[in-house]
Amino acid sequence: MHGKSHRGVGTILIAMCVVCVGGLVCCCAGFIRHIIKSEMDRTQQYMVDITQKSAVAVNNKIDGYLSTLRALASAISRYPENKELNAEIMRHQLELREFRRIGCVYENGDTYIVDNELGELSGVDFRTRGYYRAAMRGISHVEAPFDDYWTENRVVLLSVPIYSHEGGVMGVLCGVNNADAFTRALEKSYTMDGAYFHIIDSAGNMLFRSSYANAELFSANIFTAEYEYFEGLERLRENVSAGLSGTATFKEYGESEKYVAYVPLQTNDWYIASIIPTELATRHTRSIMGYTATLMIILSATVALLIVTFAESHRKDSMEKYDLAFYDALTGCCKKVKFIIDLAEYKNLYDGQHYILVYDIRNFRNFNQIFGYGSGDELITALSGILRENIGSGEQLARLYAERFVLLVSARQARELNCRIEAIFEAVDSHMRKGDKSNYKLISRCGIYRIQPMDGNGSPDAFIDYANQARMSLQDIYRSSYHYFNAEEYTRNSEKARLESRMHTALANREFILYLQPKYAILDRRPVLCGAESLVRWNFNGEKLICPDQFIPDFEQNGFIAELDMYMLEESCALLRKWLDRGGACVPLAVNQSRVNMYNASYLSRILEITGRYRIPHELLDFEITESAMTNDAGQVREQFRQLRALGFSTSVDDFGNGFSSLSTLRDIEADTIKIDRYFFNEAFDSPEGKYTVETIISLVKGLRYRVIAEGIETAEQVEFLRHCECDGVQGYYFGKPQPVEAFERGHLYRDEGDGK
Repeated sequence: MHGKSHRGVGTILIAMCVVCVGGLVCCCAGFIRHIIKSEMDRTQQYMVDITQKSAVAVNNKIDGYLSTLRALASAISRYPENKELNAEIMRHQLELREFRRIGCVYENGDTYIVDNELGELSGVDFRTRGYYRAAMRGISHVEAPFDDYWTENRVVLLSVPIYSHEGGVMGVLCGVNNADAFTRALEKSYTMDGAYFHIIDSAGNMLFRSSYANAELFSANIFTAEYEYFEGLERLRENVSAGLSGTATFKEYGESEKYVAYVPLQTNDWYIASIIPTELATRHTRSIMGYTATLMIILSATVALLIVTFAESHRKDSMEKYDLAFYDALTGCCKKVKFIIDLAEYKNLYDGQHYILVYDIRNFRNFNQIFGYGSGDELITALSGILRENIGSGEQLARLYAERFVLLVSARQARELNCRIEAIFEAVDSHMRKGDKSNYKLISRCGIYRIQPMDGNGSPDAFIDYANQARMSLQDIYRSSYHYFNAEEYTRNSEKARLESRMHTALANREFILYLQPKYAILDRRPVLCGAESLVRWNFNGEKLICPDQFIPDFEQNGFIAELDMYMLEESCALLRKWLDRGGACVPLAVNQSRVNMYNASYLSRILEITGRYRIPHELLDFEITESAMTNDAGQVREQFRQLRALGFSTSVDDFGNGFSSLSTLRDIEADTIKIDRYFFNEAFDSPEGKYTVETIISLVKGLRYRVIAEGIETAEQVEFLRHCECDGVQGYYFGKPQPVEAFERGHLYRDEGDGK
């Protein structure tokens, strides 16, 4: 009776298992079908997205070339009769390496051509060419790649009209580049593993081919090549004719199946097409199918595993608590406490061949703000992997916090250690070049402390602090670097820490003081005060006056600069309101802005709140940002400048020429004023070449319809030369140093009004 009962229960259990497994199989099959369809749709949409981003990169490249040519054409049109000057302007532009050849073709047949390698060229009448006729009709043109007349290389030619002062077209300016420049633009654009990009025309002809491996497998013409099959070919023909985007699937004989996504460019009838093998696009789907099969097997053994799991639960709980205390959950690296414990067990720690390294990324906070905390976590995980790959047996790695790591390494000589650190920097750079954030430059920092034999009684925690102090002493903000601990620097860093510990209190106590430096317009014979720049000084606890170069770089690094910028804006608005209420003289004030504020979502609303509270006319404020910030964050700066100008504020690019900025980027910023860096008026100004450079820069910038201010002007000779160059205004010690508000009012604002009251 009991046997029958057990058999009945067993039968029921078997039936329930069969039903559950059968239901599971059906669910898994439906899930797999859904995943396959979803993945294919997602992959195709993703390909269209990255192809669109690549199209934007190529469009920007072409727009940049055309913008540079238009600026040059504007400069050349100012002196149409001075052929030597115009040829010199073209040669100067070639030095920037945007083009390999530039030439002018005038309506009368006069031709001036300058080549980077061949020098001056002649002997060809280009007036029959299509690009010449198009430009003479006022149409900028990009010619499809062709074999160069002089070098037989494949080249691309861009042409723009040269307008006379009367508005007519007097000639054509052409710029020539090797076709591989566009290929490099493709390779620098957004990509995904295994994908490569081409540029084709509406007839399906290959214009530019990616140099990536396997890219040659794609046919020279996608419409006429022979395929095993091409799903969506007719739709591709129709979409290309209509200027539409889309995707298709094809297979050439003897090759694997591939996806193609195509997006129109702004130039001619050109398209950008991305190619990726389907096995790469569907590998995630195959993984899920394998995971599902594995899951079914696992479920069959679930009952047995439950028993084992229960028996092991207590032990695992203890291990989890241990891991939580000593290991980092994100990276798997040990924590600082475990690192210090392990150091105590090293027998040869004080042999003079062991070093403590503290490694991090400069301005990692900016990376999080730009790309999000999820991307930040991915970067930290990648960094931990790179560091782990670069340590050997008997060495140790730990994560301190955020993007900061500490390492114990051994090396017989400092030179050997230096090579290892540089290899880490290169590995980090290589990682960034492979991802979708290749345009963002990571700056690695590493502080080093050599453990000395006399440190036997020292604290491992102190060793880490010394290495960290060496890291904090690094001054180069533009490239990765490392630095060894120095006792004197340790003392200086202690002073830096003292300043940072008081910065918030200083802001609350209004220890930051407004200074003004005058700006003078010089186009008239008598210079006229036209504005002033708001500058900051720190009256530290009433003890001493600290100049900005001693604290601004640290504030930019720790992010406090954003609060200080708003404070100085409010101080400037309060001063403007005082001048307006007096009813006397009043000039616009320029306030400096950091790149950090460009990514603050409440940036514009805070500006409007402050200016509204003081009832300041917007035309009395000019917002300045440095050229380096403009170059590194051009897209974000462009948007913020556009909105500021739309609100009636003025905008300026400060320290122009201190870094590298192309004319196309400068055009896109749409600022009101360009401030030329003081460098050009020091050693560079003492030579004819230096003066010619300044004159050319002013001419080109004014050709883009910007107002020009020269910085660092100290002599009457400089003022007179700049007036000759039609520079709008100057700023420098010649007219006045940065000074307190009262001194500025007395010496500049009210000097023609008696006591100024």
